[in-house]
Amino acid sequence: MQKILSQLIEQTAEALRSEGLESEQSDELQASLSSLVLARTALIKRQLREQAVLPLQVAVVGPTQVGKSSLVNWLLASDLAGASARASHTVHCSGYAIGEVAGQNHDSWAEKIFSDMHRRDGRHLDRQIISEFSIDAVPGVDRLPSCILWDTPDFDSLQSFRYRMAVLQAVALADLVVFVVSPEKYADRSVWSMLEQMDQLGLPCLMIMNKTPHAARGELGQSLRSKYTAKISAVAPDIGFIDEFRGVGGQPDPIDVANVLQLVAGRVQPVADQRQNLLGFMREQWPRWTGAAARERDAAREWATMVRSACETFRHDYQREYLEHSRKDETLQLALAELLVLLEVPGIAQPLIRLRGIVTWPVRQLMSQVDSKRERAETGKKDISEESRLLTQMGDQAVNVLSSSLASRLIDETDERWWDSLSGRFTASRDDIQADYQRAVDQYQEALQVEIRKVARGLYQQLQEQPATLNGLRAARVSADAAAVVLAVKSGGLGLADLVIAPAMLSLTTMLTEGALGKYMEKVQADLKAHQLSQVMETMHNQLQKPLEALAVQSGASGWAGIADDILAEGQARLERGDV
Repeated sequence: MQKILSQLIEQTAEALRSEGLESEQSDELQASLSSLVLARTALIKRQLREQAVLPLQVAVVGPTQVGKSSLVNWLLASDLAGASARASHTVHCSGYAIGEVAGQNHDSWAEKIFSDMHRRDGRHLDRQIISEFSIDAVPGVDRLPSCILWDTPDFDSLQSFRYRMAVLQAVALADLVVFVVSPEKYADRSVWSMLEQMDQLGLPCLMIMNKTPHAARGELGQSLRSKYTAKISAVAPDIGFIDEFRGVGGQPDPIDVANVLQLVAGRVQPVADQRQNLLGFMREQWPRWTGAAARERDAAREWATMVRSACETFRHDYQREYLEHSRKDETLQLALAELLVLLEVPGIAQPLIRLRGIVTWPVRQLMSQVDSKRERAETGKKDISEESRLLTQMGDQAVNVLSSSLASRLIDETDERWWDSLSGRFTASRDDIQADYQRAVDQYQEALQVEIRKVARGLYQQLQEQPATLNGLRAARVSADAAAVVLAVKSGGLGLADLVIAPAMLSLTTMLTEGALGKYMEKVQADLKAHQLSQVMETMHNQLQKPLEALAVQSGASGWAGIADDILAEGQARLERGDV
C-alpha cells in the first residue's frame, strides 16, 4: 500500500506544482497531499514499530508565531532550538534525542520516515536547502522520558508549502503531538483541519496555549474545549497554558513550565496500534485522493471511445465504398493489366507485329499509365489511384469528426480544464498526424504494387500449367486489343478509371472467372481484399488511432493518466479487505 500512496503523492504534488498556489484547486490538492503524507508515514511507522527499531517520538507542532521553538527550549532547559519572533523562522524539522536514545544511531529509521530528505547536524542546517532535517543528541536531560523531541516549522504560512511534507511526516511519526496555539491563532481553519486529521489517525494530542495571561485562561480554555468537542471528538485533550511575556527577565513563569513538563512527561508512551484508525482514515480519504484520477481517466476513456468510433466508421466506409463496391475492383484489374504484359504471343510474323503496334495502342497507353503510377510512388509523389483518394478523404473525415466532437465536449463544464488541454494538444498535433498518415498511405500504395505484380505472376504460373487456356487467352488478347481501338477512338484515350470497362479487361476477366481458373480467381480476389483490408487497418491504427488516443496522456493539468487502472483497483481492493 505504501507504493500506491507514493504514486498518489507524486501525482498530487505534480498537480499542485502545475496549478500554482493561487488557483481554485490549490486548497483541495494541498489537503489531499497532506492526508496522503500522513497516511504513508503512519504505515511506515507501524512497520518500524513491528521491527522494534523506533524510539518514542514527541512532536511540537502548531501554526506560525505561536512559540513552538521556545517551548522546545523550555522543555529541554536549553537554547538549542532557534527561536525568533519572525514568522516562518524555523524551516527544518529538528529532532533532539534525550535520555537513553541520545547515544543511539537513528539513521536506519529516520531515512525511511524522511525518505526524500537528507540528515545533517543541526548546526549545519541551511535555510536555503529545505530538503534537510537533523537529529542531535542532548545528553543530561532527565526532565522527560527517553525520546526524540521534534521542533517543527509552521504548517499555515504562505511559505509552508515548501516544507509542509516534513511537518506532516513528524506529526504522523509522533507518539504524542504537543500542539501549540495562541489566543489569536487557535480558531484558524488550518489548526482545526490538522487536529481533525490527527484525531482520525488516533494520534494522542496535548494542547498548549501560549501567550495566555492567567486572567483569560479559564475563558479561553473553555472555548477551546467546546470547539474541540463540537468539531472533532467528545473527549477534548488536556490543555496547558504558558505566558512567555509575563515571566522574570522575559522568561515564562517556572510554574507554567513545570505544569507543561508534567503534562508532557505523563503522556509520553508508545501509541496504541493505529491500524483501525489508519484504515478508517484511508477509506474516508480514498475518494478525495483518487477523485481527480478517476475523473481524468473517465475523460480519457471517453476520448478513446470517440477515437475508436471514428476509426470504426473509417473501416466500415472503406469496406463499403471500396472493397465491396462493384465498380471499384481496382486492385484486381491492375493485377490483370500486369498479366496482359505477361501474355505476349511468341513467334508472330513481322507484319502482324506492326499491325499489333497499331491495334494495341490503347492497351499500351494503359500500361504506360500503370508504369507512370509506379514511378510516382517511387518518387514520393501523391498516388492518384481511387483507393488513395478514398483513404485520404476518410482520414480527413475521421479527424474532422473528432474536431467537432471536441468542440461540442468543451461546452460541457464537467472537467473543462482536461478537455481544453486535450483540445489544445489536438490542434497542435493535427497537421503532423494527418501528414504522417498520408505518408503511410503513400507507402502502403507503393507496397501494394509489389503485391499486384506478385498476384499477376501467380496467375501466369497457373496458366502455364494449362497450355490450352493460356493459348486461348493469348489469342483473345489480340481480338480484344482490336476492339479496344474502338473504345479509344470514342473516349479519346484509356485512363485508369476506365480500366474496369475496357474490352481487353472485360474479355480477360470473363475468360478467367468463367473458365477452368474460376475457383482460383475467386481465391485471388478474396486474398487481395483481405490483404488490403489488413494493411489499411494497420495503417489507420498506427497513424490515426494510436496518435489520437495518445493525446489523452498528460492532457489534464495533473496528468493522472500516469496512474494505471490496476494500481487504483488494487488500492481500492486492499482497503475493502482491510489490508493496510
